Amino acid sequence: MNHFQAKDHRGIFRPSGAVSAGQAADLISAALDHARTCGLKEVLVSITALTGFESPGPAFRRWAVRRWSTAGTGLKVAMVARPEHICPEKTGLLVAAEEGLNAHICQSEGEAEAWLEGSPR
Repeated sequence: MNHFQAKDHRGIFRPSGAVSAGQAADLISAALDHARTCGLKEVLVSITALTGFESPGPAFRRWAVRRWSTAGTGLKVAMVARPEHICPEKTGLLVAAEEGLNAHICQSEGEAEAWLEGSPR
């Protein structure tokens, strides 16, 4: 899988390029599925190098996170996004919690790594 690295128990996915929001959701789903198939325990997903789409609305966020919760069953997922792509109401995180996905969103890989290292495995 392009842009995906595995290191110890963690997958790191840093896709780049111009995509639609739907394509971005597909890429993330595929990366989470790949990580789970490889037996990894956690994934850092950085979408900061993806362009071509506006910040999605609540309905899209709910749809995408439900897909990711299925693909990422049993994984801890830390997503890094540009500020304009982070929902102030944390819609995605609320849906993740409802769906049983242990997830976090932030603006830096350092914060994502700290969250992954500090949260229960």
